[in-house]
Amino acid sequence: MLCVLTLRGPQTQAEVVSRASRLVPDADIQAALEALPAVTRLPRRPGQKEQRYAHTLGGEVVFEEEEVVVEAPAAVTDRIAALEELTQELRNEVTDLRAQLDAFRKQFE
Repeated sequence: MLCVLTLRGPQTQAEVVSRASRLVPDADIQAALEALPAVTRLPRRPGQKEQRYAHTLGGEVVFEEEEVVVEAPAAVTDRIAALEELTQELRNEVTDLRAQLDAFRKQFE
């Protein structure tokens, strides 16, 4: 398992199991990962479901949290702007129709 972590970098438990199962058959991977002193559990990153494990043979693992900036694609932004413009046009049209209806009603009063 340590070989897999060294070669592939930080991985989830499932990734280690799938890659190390040929090297260590019928082993309890979770217990082995926790028992190895040269393996550390990394904190869960935003947007990830599972924690990752990494080796500490080259020293402590520096884990930098990346700020996740989600930007709307230009097509979505353009679509939203078009919908807002259409909504404003429809509001103006409803206002005009109400004014015409009121004028029409006043003819019969």
